[in-house]
Amino acid sequence: MQPVMQQLLTRFGSVAAIEAQARHLLTQQGKKPGYAAGNLINLLVQFQVDLRGSDFSGLVLQQADLRQVDLAGVNFQNANLAKSIFSETLSNAMSIDLSPDAQIVAVGASNGNIYLWDISTTQLIATFEGHTGWVWSVAFSPDGKTLASGSTDSLVRLWDVESGQCLQVLTAHTSCVWSVSFSADGQQFASSSADQTVRLWDLQGQCLRVLQGHIQSVYAAHFAPDQQTLVSSSHDTTIRIWDVSNGNCLSVLQGHISGVQCVCYSPDGQLLASGSRDGSIRLWSDYLASDRASTIDSKVLQGHTDWVWDIAFSPDGRWLASASRDGTLRLWNVQDGQPIYVLDSHKHDVHGLAISADGQLLVSAGKDQTVRLWHLQSGRNLKILRGYIGGLHSLSLSSDDQLLASSGQSETIQVWRLQLDGNLPQLHLYKTFVSPTRQISSLSNVSFSPVSTSTSLTSGIGQTLAINRHDESIALWNIQTGHLDRWTAHNASIWTVLFSPEGKILASSSYDGTVRLWDVETHQCLRVLRGHESGILAIAFDPNGQWLASGSFDDTIRLWDVQTGECLRVLQGHTGAIFTLAFDRSGQHLVSGSHDQTIRVWDVQTGTCLKLLQGHTEVVWTLAVSSDGRILASGSDDTTIRLWDLQTGRCLQILSDHTSWVTSVLLSSTGRILLSSSYDRTIKLWDVQTGRCISTLTVDRLYEGMNIQGATGLTEAQKSTLKALGALL
Repeated sequence: MQPVMQQLLTRFGSVAAIEAQARHLLTQQGKKPGYAAGNLINLLVQFQVDLRGSDFSGLVLQQADLRQVDLAGVNFQNANLAKSIFSETLSNAMSIDLSPDAQIVAVGASNGNIYLWDISTTQLIATFEGHTGWVWSVAFSPDGKTLASGSTDSLVRLWDVESGQCLQVLTAHTSCVWSVSFSADGQQFASSSADQTVRLWDLQGQCLRVLQGHIQSVYAAHFAPDQQTLVSSSHDTTIRIWDVSNGNCLSVLQGHISGVQCVCYSPDGQLLASGSRDGSIRLWSDYLASDRASTIDSKVLQGHTDWVWDIAFSPDGRWLASASRDGTLRLWNVQDGQPIYVLDSHKHDVHGLAISADGQLLVSAGKDQTVRLWHLQSGRNLKILRGYIGGLHSLSLSSDDQLLASSGQSETIQVWRLQLDGNLPQLHLYKTFVSPTRQISSLSNVSFSPVSTSTSLTSGIGQTLAINRHDESIALWNIQTGHLDRWTAHNASIWTVLFSPEGKILASSSYDGTVRLWDVETHQCLRVLRGHESGILAIAFDPNGQWLASGSFDDTIRLWDVQTGECLRVLQGHTGAIFTLAFDRSGQHLVSGSHDQTIRVWDVQTGTCLKLLQGHTEVVWTLAVSSDGRILASGSDDTTIRLWDLQTGRCLQILSDHTSWVTSVLLSSTGRILLSSSYDRTIKLWDVQTGRCISTLTVDRLYEGMNIQGATGLTEAQKSTLKALGALL
């Protein structure tokens, strides 16, 4: 498209002139059969033309690609939309499986839903709703009639694939269910959990056996092809082989130096493959050694630079596919352990993969809200299913409490004017930033500079907002002038950006395991902070800007000297990834929130954990401390906000108006107003003293108010999806 676009710009002189001509042609030719109208719409999309409110009624819009395009208020009444592509209602894809006949792909998502698509048409067939947490595992039964699922809500569910009915809800696990897997004959299935057990079940939901021996979370369990044994892998770094008939542990395999995230048998049962949080894959052959505690030799496959989330053998056992948090898929030759190819199209973690029974198709699911279909032998990308649910991910408040920035799955940044005076605080949209290349991450974080700065020598003085992007880069947006500066910052996806208190330094944390400190004016990298063993999710400056705290997937917190880059202290105690950090006003206390559902308060000088705050029932995603250091606010995947007395550790109030994950909480400078955002697409303002929600702003969905009444060429499943994204039927 680029050469064509450049020719059009040369001929017409401006995007506005091209838009005017395209809209004229749509009026004159748009109702004629063919692809002209669809191609004109695609051209306008490529030029980033704002299509909101357009009247395309009655047009023949075949093969228009309208994924991730804001179509709020567009009129498609009586239009022919045959073969046009729209966004799907998919959040972060956490797990995936293919039906035995490779006709259906099932995807477990972070919003608790399970989505089923028809492979050939890429049309959504069904949505299974029931889980209230991340769906970490889905598995088809061998006959394809039943689907099992496991979630952070500690439940296992069995579903009838044809009807969508939930057949069983199994409640025996007491913590996150990481995996589900069927036996070859389909008469049993296994589930593994963070409660350190593996459970064997029949299809009636009867628990047949509990396998105990692991001393930390059990991430995976898989039946041998002959169904005589079962293998499990754990955060305790071991792999265990179990006798299915009596539950006895037959062998313990040791060799990985970090948690073993996934494990499976080869199709002939002669090999075991395991993938670890240390980034390695091991192939085990003599895995039933007589000495249960012996260290068995294994072949090590090296190449991934971060956790290996999932692995699967090809049906003939010659190849092994792996998915990693480094954003890549790799295909390996099992015989010599050499890589065949690397696929790097995903922009974030690749959480899951599956291979079809005929060995032709590879499917992958990622945190970038995409499901990708590949030709296994060549690695060619066949199709992409791209999701959108419109949730908000991050908030940032300007130092004067007058502007609020929000980011989320719309791939836009919105800035709101905040009025806190008077009896009813309000938000009004001020400015919207859309990346010219749609490279804003759906998991983007935003950070206001605490002072008015110049983002370049020519851009002028104004309020600056830092944004992380899909392409491993950072952007600085001058809100007043619209000027944008960007630079490549890391070797992997960036999770967080944060200005120092004085605004001269910008910190960024990444999946590459580093924190980088940048000079805001020159964009020069001042220091690289290395020490974490995995990706870094959370960073926080102390009020004086002398120290920086970082929290990682490696379950640790590190304190750094900003001037020297020296690691001063490592704080250990959490048993899950650290998602959020906040200092109190004195800078002597640090608060952390974790995947382990707890909040810890630390003495910065000694590294001692002073308090353990418990109450949330899911991941603690976000924290904020009031300016006087008395109140702590926390937001969680359990959809609640909790207000705590930071001195005593007592929970003062539970705020429960949100209906999905609470992703960000902020406190105004006075401490009287709390602001929160959620995957339910709302920003809420709360009275801290009373706990009352005093204002709610709902962000428009991608297709809010889009009129598709009388439109043809849409399946019922597509209509249902479009309605969920705001369309009017």
